[in-house]
Amino acid sequence: MAHYHDTSANSLFKGMYSLFLGAGSARILGIMSMPVLSRVYEPEAFGLLAVFTALTLQIMPVLSWRYAVALPLTRSTGEALNLVVLSFALIFVSALVVAVCLWFFSENLLTWLKAENLLSVWWLIPIGAVIMAAFDLLLFWSTGMRAYGKVAQAQFIMSCVGESCKIGLGAIGWTSMGLLSGYLVSQISGSMFLVRQLKYSFRHYGKAVRFSRICVVAKRYLGFPLYRFPSQILLGLATQLPILFIAALYDPATTGQFALAMTALSLPLNLIGRTMAQAYYGEVSNVRKDPKLVWEISVSVQRRLIFLGIPFAIFLSLYAESIFTIVFGDRWSMAGRFTEIFSFVLMFQVTSAPLLQIENLMEKKMLFVCFNIFRISGIVFVYYLGAYFDLSATQFITILSYFLTAFYCAITFYLMRMLWVAK
Repeated sequence: MAHYHDTSANSLFKGMYSLFLGAGSARILGIMSMPVLSRVYEPEAFGLLAVFTALTLQIMPVLSWRYAVALPLTRSTGEALNLVVLSFALIFVSALVVAVCLWFFSENLLTWLKAENLLSVWWLIPIGAVIMAAFDLLLFWSTGMRAYGKVAQAQFIMSCVGESCKIGLGAIGWTSMGLLSGYLVSQISGSMFLVRQLKYSFRHYGKAVRFSRICVVAKRYLGFPLYRFPSQILLGLATQLPILFIAALYDPATTGQFALAMTALSLPLNLIGRTMAQAYYGEVSNVRKDPKLVWEISVSVQRRLIFLGIPFAIFLSLYAESIFTIVFGDRWSMAGRFTEIFSFVLMFQVTSAPLLQIENLMEKKMLFVCFNIFRISGIVFVYYLGAYFDLSATQFITILSYFLTAFYCAITFYLMRMLWVAK
């Protein structure tokens, strides 16, 4: 956007530091609340939340047709505002289409996923997707505006409100839907906070929003819905299929065990990975015409992520089960075993996440699609192995972890090599 400044590696880490403070505080609150939540709620409740979250996260990215991703690349604040209006319109229209589809197919879908408790509230799925899509849009807007401090505050508020709501609802005995309700409330609170930044821009640049200009930006960034829309569907499937397949193959309690394992594992790792990924995308989008600087920033980010991630992953792979039993209670020992198995998967997922933004900058749209087709194919193959051979949950997750670790290592090597050649 027009007000960008100080585009350098130093600017990246200033932004990263601001995001780290907010995200770090939010993650700490999340970590502190987990021992309480694991004793208030049964594994089945975590399984229900995991299925709901997986479905809404699958729907959420495609509601705006991925025009939101283009916000950091816009040429002016006025152009960005037109893109925001277009994205919001698409979110609500697309959500209506999704709601109609779920009206007809929700029963079959939720029965297959052994989430029958969601049958009476299936309508929360499209509503939740809209809330999450709105927050995603506001997050890209704030990142493009370099409002890193606002993003950090929003993350902290989301964590405070969400975790308090979950604990409070569990304390009064609403254990069936308490986790799900708290999750939705947290997303709403984050969106309400970030929308204030958007309202400020509308007051000063709102006159730039015109239907004709909306049509212009829709055409200018048409590559995002043409390429990112199908690729984002594939990314959603690749990300959510593990939890959905576990839900389909095993009972809700096992799904809840895996969900807690992934949550506990991702909280500290994503504290670093997502923070750097958000700042990384905001910075490299402004130096995309300088391949050498993009390479230097990318190497710096990878070094930090790997340096911080490997010792943590090794520690978890050795001691997670014992830690889970002490921290979360005896009934969560299975989650500890799952964490030991999946520790390196999450680490390499975190280190590779920032690099996946490179395809936006280098206009390698089909590369992203190919990555996710390969990833989905592998996960589906593992699912059929589990179903055909009637594998136990531990066996299924072990095979899945081998495949995903190899996948993330391979794409990291490939993307870094591509940046090296480009410089």
